[in-house]
Amino acid sequence: MSPTRPSMAATALRDLVDQRLDVRWDRFEADHPNLAAAIERVTLIDATVERLADDPAYRAAMEAAGHDERVLAAAAKLGEVIDRWVDRALLML
Repeated sequence: MSPTRPSMAATALRDLVDQRLDVRWDRFEADHPNLAAAIERVTLIDATVERLADDPAYRAAMEAAGHDERVLAAAAKLGEVIDRWVDRALLML
């Protein structure tokens, strides 16, 4: 990993964000049916992935994931950070 930017395969990160969005999408769609119908999910996922790269908690979780004894805890934290950004992305719509 680079000290300036954590690395994760772009497709793996996009898949994680997509999975986390799926968890929330039905509720969002029920609350905002017109907006949900107009949203391009790929664009929302891409924007969330881009914003994650600058998040200190995401960066810390990625750094911690590089240490075997902390991989599970870091993965859980990574999920929490992605959840937070997916929630923010939905709130900004």
